[in-house]
Amino acid sequence: VKQFYDQALQQAVVDDDANNAKAVVKTFHETLNCCGSNQLTALTTSVLKNSLCPTGTTPFNSLLKEDCHQKIDELFSGKLYLIGIAAIVVAVIM
Repeated sequence: VKQFYDQALQQAVVDDDANNAKAVVKTFHETLNCCGSNQLTALTTSVLKNSLCPTGTTPFNSLLKEDCHQKIDELFSGKLYLIGIAAIVVAVIM
């Protein structure tokens, strides 16, 4: 998931016409309330492509937020039991 996010972020920052990549990155950022894969990309993304960051994000407060890689790790490690339950339910239904 982190690799997919990184590829989408790179494409969204480099290519101005990459609307699909921008939509993916914006969804990640708004859902996880983060901006950038680490503090350096958070700063550059908030300065160069502020439209990709969640609303109200400034270059200063983007440095104080957790980066998206940490948020993705937290989401999957903290919610792993829900993924397991969903897999069991699907297996029982089938």
